[in-house]
Amino acid sequence: MPRLKRLREALSAYWVIGLALLFFALLPVGRQIEIPLSIFFLSLAFLAARAERRRQIRAAAGFVLPLFLCVWIPMLISSFDSLDPGKSWWHTLPSLRFLPAALAVAALLHGGQSLAIFQRLMCWLLLLWAADGYFQLAFGRDLFGIPMHENRLNALFHDSYFSYGPTLALLSSLAIDHMRRRWPGFAWLFGFAFILGAVFISGMRSAWVMMLVVMGAFMLSTLRERGRRVQALILPAAAAATLALAVLASPLLQERLKLTSLVKLGTEQALDEASSYRLPIFQHALSMYLDHPVNGIGVRAMREAYPMYAEPDDPHILDNPDKNRGHQAHNIVLEFMADTGTIGLIGLIAAFAFTFRYWRGLGRSQRDRAFPYAVSLLAIAFPLNSYFAIFGVYMMSITWMMVGLMAAAAMPATPSPAGGGGDQVSPRR
Repeated sequence: MPRLKRLREALSAYWVIGLALLFFALLPVGRQIEIPLSIFFLSLAFLAARAERRRQIRAAAGFVLPLFLCVWIPMLISSFDSLDPGKSWWHTLPSLRFLPAALAVAALLHGGQSLAIFQRLMCWLLLLWAADGYFQLAFGRDLFGIPMHENRLNALFHDSYFSYGPTLALLSSLAIDHMRRRWPGFAWLFGFAFILGAVFISGMRSAWVMMLVVMGAFMLSTLRERGRRVQALILPAAAAATLALAVLASPLLQERLKLTSLVKLGTEQALDEASSYRLPIFQHALSMYLDHPVNGIGVRAMREAYPMYAEPDDPHILDNPDKNRGHQAHNIVLEFMADTGTIGLIGLIAAFAFTFRYWRGLGRSQRDRAFPYAVSLLAIAFPLNSYFAIFGVYMMSITWMMVGLMAAAAMPATPSPAGGGGDQVSPRR
């Protein structure tokens, strides 16, 4: 009986950590992430029944709610006269679930050692993903028997080969931050290089940009720590050495670097080839904004609009006439402009400004806890990158989960059942 009681107590204390970890572990599987997301969404009503939880929800809402409205209101306004109203409303109304889910994440993971335990488990999950990529590169199949995709390293992401590298990159800050706190100096630098190498060999250049953002953030942060500035200067050297080894090991990486080098030619055709023929998409997205400057063409309506703007020889139409590839702007700023117009652009700028102001208002210990989640959000929203549709379910789910986790980390520390004490930040070694 005492053993059964301890088991019940453990399940009560740590089910939230397991649920949050399950969300990220299910990312390679696809829509199954809706399971933990829905549980968080439904749990908010039960949490609100307790006065203590209501206080936590209100504290989290001070960050989550304004940020959510900056994004969702432009989505709503764009849907009324969308070029594809069914698609726009289908994305706008269900997106409301992200707000209560993020608030529940913040309230449930706040306090104690919940976030510290979650982050440690995420570190090992991401190291497993990285190891899986190396294994697949070496043997043609990953640890789970999934064959390597002909165009990219896919690891356990299987058919979603384009997701492996970017997802690993944007989540890498959680692992790097944990290693920096808990591991000896040489060990966390090796762990950083291990994940970085997997991102390189994935062959996704958007993932490379994300890793540069993450590395830059950790360099600046480490430079401010006494006794750790040498490690900050070693980071770019470790990155250069990792890149050299990855180039030698991966023919796919060699091919992607060769394609990227076409930029040096400076011609429009070379730039188009180097960007995987993204220039027409960028140009047409801008044209859509100019034609619909107030509220855009409608959220996720670009697939419907693109053929109206594309030339007869557009590569994104010719490649697959039945399912054109010009379905999103491949840039967060252009996507907000094309899909939601000037209203959306103002919302995006307001979201950046609000987040920056919120960050500046945090105390030192709060910033320290929230840092890896803020870096992840920065990698997602970095404007000089070409990536997935920010209004798509995949990216919206990850983004609002990160917002909830950042809110949990940024709230003032209080005891919780999972930790049995204050949410103290372990000193970095």
